Amino acid sequence: MHDIKAIRENPALYVQGWSSRGREDAQALVDQLLTLDRDLRAAQTAVQAAQSRRNDASKQIGQAKAQKDEAKAAALMAEVESLKGEMAAQAEAGCSRSGQPIGGQRSWGRPKPAQGASGLSDWGNSLAASAPGAPGPGLEDSSQGAFQGAGWGPS
Repeated sequence: MHDIKAIRENPALYVQGWSSRGREDAQALVDQLLTLDRDLRAAQTAVQAAQSRRNDASKQIGQAKAQKDEAKAAALMAEVESLKGEMAAQAEAGCSRSGQPIGGQRSWGRPKPAQGASGLSDWGNSLAASAPGAPGPGLEDSSQGAFQGAGWGPS
């Protein structure tokens, strides 16, 4: 894991280091990291500004209601709702659009699906069917309980 602050302060060092380790696209990777970091920081700043304005407007709503100025309170409530939508849009803009890790798709760390099994229930059913004294295909035998019929519980 690399500190984005360190990459921001000395990008050439990272380009050189990753290039020396065989990463041919090191410059493009650093450029992409810095662009995403800049976009994230701009989105965070915009969200914080909108939150500040929303908080001010919320206080003004309370003051307007205390003064029985329903028109002003309604206008401020509409502004607060608008700011909530703006904040959500800005927060989303700060996230990665592709959902992919920076530097491309990685396959390590993901479990490989079992051959012949399409899901956990298939795996469980095949395991139960192979158990000694199994009544049939599946863990669920309503007459004997979930595990008794598979030979795992008390007889």
